[in-house]
Amino acid sequence: MKIRSQSSVSRSKSFSGSEKDSSQNPTISAKPKKVTGFLNFLDLTVFKTNKCKEPLTNHNLKRCPDYHDKTKDRRRKLGHYKSELCAFIAKKKSCPQGENCTYCHNRVEEFYHPDKYKAKFCSCFTKQNSICEYGEYCSFAHSEAEISVDLIEKFEKDTDFYMFHYKTVWCPYTEGDESHERSTCVYAHNW
Repeated sequence: MKIRSQSSVSRSKSFSGSEKDSSQNPTISAKPKKVTGFLNFLDLTVFKTNKCKEPLTNHNLKRCPDYHDKTKDRRRKLGHYKSELCAFIAKKKSCPQGENCTYCHNRVEEFYHPDKYKAKFCSCFTKQNSICEYGEYCSFAHSEAEISVDLIEKFEKDTDFYMFHYKTVWCPYTEGDESHERSTCVYAHNW
């Protein structure tokens, strides 16, 4: 399992792990380490693609880089499916396409897809003194530096903002967050 570490200044919005410049994106081993001035990101090309060899009772499954249940938390190889959940799987039915389906077959495939990885804030972000049970393995952002979408709320609210940015980015805040006022939000919503 690899964790990709990037400076928050040089961070790209691609999480496929395919960048070649190791000085900008040094690779570190399985256990995430905090490096001063750098943020750690999972290498989405390998995360949850290998079966875990540890006994289930020996470790926290939510903080494990490998899958434990082929149906619930295994990810197929990137590039073969979109970031939306399969309609059959959403209805708790068997998908006739199986492994060849071009949609996600579980929430792990959906949330750790490069299109959605770190595109929303973790519910712990808005709750003071709250600790995320997934830690470094969380698919959601724990700080503004980690978020993969533009924080358009920080842009100057001029004519250009309302013409070119207003409601063009999906809202990065969690549904049900009491501190978030949807009616005055500058982001697009589907909830």
